Amino acid sequence: MRPTSDLSTALVADANTPLSTALIGHTSGVASLARSPDGHTLASSGLDGTTRLWGLTDPGHPAPLGRPLTGHSGAVETVAISSNGHTLASAGVDGTLRLWEMNTDRAIQQICTNTRNILTRQVWQRYIPGLPFNPPCG
Repeated sequence: MRPTSDLSTALVADANTPLSTALIGHTSGVASLARSPDGHTLASSGLDGTTRLWGLTDPGHPAPLGRPLTGHSGAVETVAISSNGHTLASAGVDGTLRLWEMNTDRAIQQICTNTRNILTRQVWQRYIPGLPFNPPCG
């Protein structure tokens, strides 16, 4: 491939083309982004107090993964994903750092261990509000 003015123009045009559609979900500005080591998940922290996960398995069609993660009492300033991809860290303006398990099977195992395999409707609603009661332990 030899450089020509047409090739240069085409490369500049392609460089300014979005790789996908906009990721819409935060109700306020986005403060930071982190990508998982395998490149399949993107985490975003928002001024709306949420952290969101996005599936990038098909980069041309990213999709939200689950519900927004909440727990900070203000904006979420930054997010990071561990080098093994199992833990998401979020830091908020409220001065807290939260760690989130990104491996679903490990999260379920931890919930069942912590509740001694008895996950009541009351405990479910406290930790998993908005989702129908469906305990995984038993």
